[in-house]
Amino acid sequence: MTKTTILLVYIGSRVDRTGNSLNNFWLPVTQDQCDAGTMPGNDVLSRCYGKSSKKMMSGTPGTIYSVTEEIDGEKVSIYPQDAKYVGIWPDQEQRAKWQIEHRTAITTVDLRKRGKAEGQESNFDVLMPFREKYRNLVSQDQRAALLAQMIAFVTR
Repeated sequence: MTKTTILLVYIGSRVDRTGNSLNNFWLPVTQDQCDAGTMPGNDVLSRCYGKSSKKMMSGTPGTIYSVTEEIDGEKVSIYPQDAKYVGIWPDQEQRAKWQIEHRTAITTVDLRKRGKAEGQESNFDVLMPFREKYRNLVSQDQRAALLAQMIAFVTR
């Protein structure tokens, strides 16, 4: 078992696979990456820690925390009670992107819950096949192209 102190950037809430609740995500970064505002590699979300618990720290997307990480074989534990605020992610454009994704996720779940409470069918149910196709794409370029095609189709 190994305990270390790491830096995590809160990147916000995202809709879970069921589409009915939120998961919060944190990105592990180095001090050098924090100082420069550089993202750690291409596939950022594969390196994120996600949790639906309200007990985990949150805040504004882009907030940086120092936390204790414990690695025991395959199991990784984060101890939010030891979290210390370090600062804010320096790349303002990236923070804005995270904030947009965060607010979109919260709005999506709220609308879905409101629709269920009112007994309405969700407007998002018809988009589930599109969502599955999007998730099966490997690169961000493929995902961006699919979204652009969808926007062009809807706005015709």
